[in-house]
Amino acid sequence: MIPPLRSTPSRSLALAYWRQKTARRAAARPSASNLLDILLDGYCVLDEEGRIQHTNPALESLLACPAHQLGGRLLLEFIEPSCQTDFLSLLELMKYSRSRIGPLEVEMKTAAGEPLAVFLTLAPSPNGGRELAQVLLRDVSQWRQVQNELVAVNLMLEQSFTDTLEGWAKALELRDYETHGHTQRVAEATVQLALEIGYRLEEVLNLRHGALLHDIGKMAISDTILLKPGPLNEAEWEIMRRHPVYAEQLLRQIDYLRPAIPIPYCHHEKWDGSGYPQGLKGEQIPLEARLFAVIDVYDALRSSRPYRPAPWSEERTLEHIRQQAGTHFDPEVVKAFLKMKNFD
Repeated sequence: MIPPLRSTPSRSLALAYWRQKTARRAAARPSASNLLDILLDGYCVLDEEGRIQHTNPALESLLACPAHQLGGRLLLEFIEPSCQTDFLSLLELMKYSRSRIGPLEVEMKTAAGEPLAVFLTLAPSPNGGRELAQVLLRDVSQWRQVQNELVAVNLMLEQSFTDTLEGWAKALELRDYETHGHTQRVAEATVQLALEIGYRLEEVLNLRHGALLHDIGKMAISDTILLKPGPLNEAEWEIMRRHPVYAEQLLRQIDYLRPAIPIPYCHHEKWDGSGYPQGLKGEQIPLEARLFAVIDVYDALRSSRPYRPAPWSEERTLEHIRQQAGTHFDPEVVKAFLKMKNFD
């Protein structure tokens, strides 16, 4: 049997030391209030009317307003009108779900009216009573500014890229003045037709790039063939028919131009398989190239060429395209094109 512990001076001293150490640890442990004071994000408690009841220093700094001026004010006063409905909806959702909601990005303003971008999170107050919600506010103004600057730089790069492509297209047209303006016309018309059949606006960018570069392969064709005033012989035609292949070989080396390849490479393919350079048939031909083929032929027939006395009339051109549905052109694309031209 283990004998009972007896009180001794050494045991009393050990107990006193243990109690003192425990008390010091408890005193050093941060309280909820202390944690809120060192929190980098703004924090406040809202009552049932949405008025600010408690704050931390970070919120006072964020809103540039001391605690005694924040108390009792509606948090809604600091939220821009365009975001107030979303905030109230979030508050209502939290109230009935009794769960944490957010973060929601809202536009706010300081007490002095300076703009702020804030991620706002709501949670039910654990204290109950008149305390409705705890609100955490994270300042993302600097992040938003960086994001906007990146968007601006990206737009500038995209514009520079487009300007470069248009420069290439114009350089090619300078070699053959008879096609002056053709590239821009077919690029814009192809975009219009793509939108007509249901392409989204963001989907037509690569299509437009392909249309601008549709004849880029002709840069590899000698002037004696490209600018020959009379008809080409069979050997010359064989070389001319290589220009889509030259285009593909050029563009595949450039990562950001690969999505534009289908039009330069396939716009001379025909629905019945009699086109070039691959002899693709039907839906083997990329849709972008099927769209462009109709536009390209339409613009060529409506323009002056050395080998044709005068441009065709609108009616004659549209009738020709209708007749070529199912042989040269995709019948569904022809329907959409004629509808766009009010010739259906």
